[in-house]
Amino acid sequence: GNVHTEQPLRIIQTRMVDPFGKSIRRRKISPEEWYQRYKEKVEPRVVEFMKLNPNEREQFPDVHFKTPKWIQQLKLFIQRDFATKKANRQYLTIALLEAPLLALLLGFFSKYSATSEYLLRFNDNIPAFFFMSVVVALFIGLSISAEEIFKDNKIRKREEFLNLSRGAYLTSKIIILFALSAVQVLSFVLISDYILNIQDVAFSTWAILFTTACFANLLGLNLSAGLNSIVAIYILVPLLLIPQLLFSGVIIDFNKMYNTLNSYEKTPLIGDVMTSRWAYEALAVNLYKNNDYQENIFAEEVEKNEFGFKAFYFIPELEKYLFSYQTYINNNQPEHAQLLVPLLRNSFGDLNAEIPPANDSVLWAANQISENSFDKNANALLNDYLEFSAKEYKARYTIANNNLEDTYSRMLARFGNDKQALESFKNKHTNKKLEDLLRDKYSGNKIYIANNRLYQGDEPIYRKPVNNNGTAHFYSAYKYIGTLKIDTAIFNIIVIWIMTFLLMVALYFDVLNKALTYVENWRLNRQAQLRDRIFNNPMAFIKPKRQKDN
Repeated sequence: GNVHTEQPLRIIQTRMVDPFGKSIRRRKISPEEWYQRYKEKVEPRVVEFMKLNPNEREQFPDVHFKTPKWIQQLKLFIQRDFATKKANRQYLTIALLEAPLLALLLGFFSKYSATSEYLLRFNDNIPAFFFMSVVVALFIGLSISAEEIFKDNKIRKREEFLNLSRGAYLTSKIIILFALSAVQVLSFVLISDYILNIQDVAFSTWAILFTTACFANLLGLNLSAGLNSIVAIYILVPLLLIPQLLFSGVIIDFNKMYNTLNSYEKTPLIGDVMTSRWAYEALAVNLYKNNDYQENIFAEEVEKNEFGFKAFYFIPELEKYLFSYQTYINNNQPEHAQLLVPLLRNSFGDLNAEIPPANDSVLWAANQISENSFDKNANALLNDYLEFSAKEYKARYTIANNNLEDTYSRMLARFGNDKQALESFKNKHTNKKLEDLLRDKYSGNKIYIANNRLYQGDEPIYRKPVNNNGTAHFYSAYKYIGTLKIDTAIFNIIVIWIMTFLLMVALYFDVLNKALTYVENWRLNRQAQLRDRIFNNPMAFIKPKRQKDN
């Protein structure tokens, strides 16, 4: 019962002593003698035991220890993790108070209004507050998860022989962290929204920030599992946060990045891999279009913007390019004319899809656009068609504007036709700075060319995305997957959860640790190869002295 495991080995290896009392190499009992004792005292009992029937043999006691089922392991891991956090009052206090304190800090210093009475509409700090909210969600998500697995390394080492499920262990960590993040984000949203008087979108704001915090939880768990030093973990955290801030679409304008990166039709790839870009865009678009005032008229404004752009910008721009093309053909400048051929053909093709021509002659005229010649009759037909299309778009614009006015009148009727009351309602639910940002009304890029087509350059919140694969310009109100139109807030939340799921897979398979181990082994192998080369041929690495010229 109380025999230590090393005692039998000490008995077997007991050595003889010389006359001076010092141990010598010779054992008191040689291996041959031990074997003879085994044959005399142990082997007969074994042989006798083996001759017995199985029912007559001494029965070993039942083993009561069994590896618990996966769900039982998960329950035990959660209980243990919860008890550990509950016992660490300092950790729990900081984790629960940091979000409310940050909400008080950001809310107090972001609360601004140009008028004597605070109104949400005139608070110019709302976009900056949304950006900092994303930073807070990423920060608190990383801060509570960066040590979670690293600090359990000794416990996990002791439990290796139990063959416990790694999936159950990691799932328990994720559940605890997600629950803690949900409470943190909820307290942050409730306090900050109360201070800044942000209404209507509390739940959706919480959903966006909670999703962002969950992504940060998984990012922190991957660091905790993959790195073998707490110093390395906390050095790497700022290196991960800085790109999230830089490429969120706030600090650096996606439309003003390096020429090979920027695009008016979609955000650059460096932005699409940043969670902060999806979270900030979702917050900004969600407040703008889903508040109690704007949601009543948003659909009509989108329609009015579309037809207004086509009537007052697209058609005049197309007329200008058609005139330039005709001029190049007349002046025998095919090298300039050929540059406009794909643009004109694509633009007329898009126009034909929206406003079918009265007869096939217009289609014939569009097909006459080539690099070397252009029929004058075709030019006249296309100009007439553009004039007809402009009138059609203007008529649709008028209808859309009338629909918008009717909707506004119905809203006004709800307030007893009191324009002052409706204006006050608008001031409490909308934000002018956010409106200027998402509409980009003062941009000089009213129209741009991409892929030999003409597109709208301003009003990003109202214009339709060019692609139907989920990519879109920044501040797009919707994303398209094929013909399916998805609200930006919902789509962006889904994208962040997909990123989070990928981090879950990387965590389960310990991708970061394996990658770092592979790099380290490669480095050590290179060093070993270099040492072998030096050992085998040291003279090859010694530079011969240059002889001085006589």
